[in-house]
Amino acid sequence: MRMNTVLRKLLSLASTIVRDFELAAAGLIVSVAPTWRRSRCSGCGQKQTRYDRLPARTWKHLAFGRLPILLSYAPWRVDCPSCGSSHAVRRRRTVR
Repeated sequence: MRMNTVLRKLLSLASTIVRDFELAAAGLIVSVAPTWRRSRCSGCGQKQTRYDRLPARTWKHLAFGRLPILLSYAPWRVDCPSCGSSHAVRRRRTVR
């Protein structure tokens, strides 16, 4: 079994791809990405085209023993004609 598969199953991540991981002083940093192709506006929730990425953000996941786990993701931005503004992509709930 590949390490990415082990991490995805260990963290119970749904609709998520594990891109990379590294062991740092802060803990295990897991870079993730959604499996869906069309992005949704965080304002109205409609599917829109994406145009660039925001800087990577990190979220704390439940610790594995004494090892803190951080999820890292650089969200897309969408230009939404329905809302009339630019928004970050709506995050899907990733924990089952």
